[in-house]
Amino acid sequence: MNQELLSHLVGQVIRVDRGGPHSAVGRLLYAGSDFFVIMTKKDGVVIYKTHHVKSITHDSKDGMDDDRGPDNLEAFNKPDFLSVISQFCKRWVKINPEKLEGVLDEVNDDYITIINKEEIIHVSVFHIRNMSTGMGVGNNDNEENNEDNNNDDGNGRRRRRR
Repeated sequence: MNQELLSHLVGQVIRVDRGGPHSAVGRLLYAGSDFFVIMTKKDGVVIYKTHHVKSITHDSKDGMDDDRGPDNLEAFNKPDFLSVISQFCKRWVKINPEKLEGVLDEVNDDYITIINKEEIIHVSVFHIRNMSTGMGVGNNDNEENNEDNNNDDGNGRRRRRR
């Protein structure tokens, strides 16, 4: 995806990739040289590396009810993907498709370092597809997690919902 195409779609709801586990729908907030930023209902702000994206669909029928975004879009007005994600050091992030999450500790040209509990995880920058920061519009993840926790029978097993 090139920056010129994406810059014309800023403010619109787009679908990243057509389907499958890596598909996402969100409002395009910013288009950079090698990245773009969308606001999703599920993950909040997600920063994508353009070379991993297979397709973008606009005029999507998926829609989003909420057109709010993060208060500070200047955070994304950076020259490249690494410059943007560097700002999120010492914050909780999620890396996909690795499905890693933790505190972003270090960013350099070759890898990033994430700390999750006692683990120190080094992830190759080349293989990062996207990073979500969770900032922006609130989501219901906490409510879902609380509901799941309430379905625990005390022995680590989940009760069936009726």
